[in-house]
Amino acid sequence: MGDTGNGFLWATAVIQALYHRERTGQGQKVSTAIINATLLATSYAYSLADGTPVDRPRIDARQRGLSALHGLYRLAGDDWLSIAVLDEAAWPDLCEALAAPELLADPRFADATARVARDTELRAALEPLFARRDADDVVAAFEKRDLPCELSVDTFGAALFTDPALRALGDVVTATVPGVGTLEQAGVLVSLADNPGRVPGPPCLAGEHTRAILAELGYDAAAAAALVEARSVLAL
Repeated sequence: MGDTGNGFLWATAVIQALYHRERTGQGQKVSTAIINATLLATSYAYSLADGTPVDRPRIDARQRGLSALHGLYRLAGDDWLSIAVLDEAAWPDLCEALAAPELLADPRFADATARVARDTELRAALEPLFARRDADDVVAAFEKRDLPCELSVDTFGAALFTDPALRALGDVVTATVPGVGTLEQAGVLVSLADNPGRVPGPPCLAGEHTRAILAELGYDAAAAAALVEARSVLAL
């Protein structure tokens, strides 16, 4: 979500800068960050118009991850490590990093298709291998082989929105929403050097501005009320 979403944010920033150049003849520096794309991508829960949930990867019942090769493992010392070993070429590196040549030779996990089919067995085989390694040891082994991993920090979610650097950059902001209270949310996710954006207020509630928009479109109060009564539009 971070890498792909970052491309979307870059495209948005570049288009905005090009539009500014067309209007003024002036170019400017633009920037964003992968963490901004992750903030954006994880801030939405969405469904289709009929209420059907969107098909997307889901974590397992124990909330350990998406699969045996994309999830959390307990280490010695009660630390937790999140891994994302998704490429076929990375499988031998994982076995080597865990000092488990027997896993590489196991016919149950001979290729990606077999590993997906036997995901539960693979996780059961990996768990004791991680449990015998401490954080410094296993992270060093992963980094040496360019295997994606990150130690899990259970305070990250809270600390993210209080991080002074992110707040100074405007990446996260706090707003007060009627009926909800204090809401911390992703802020300005792309930066234009000459035209820095800002978050002017909290996100709007569904139907909050319907009457004002209808008025701008030429509907008088009675016509707007008729649309609301007919449930053609939602208005607060």
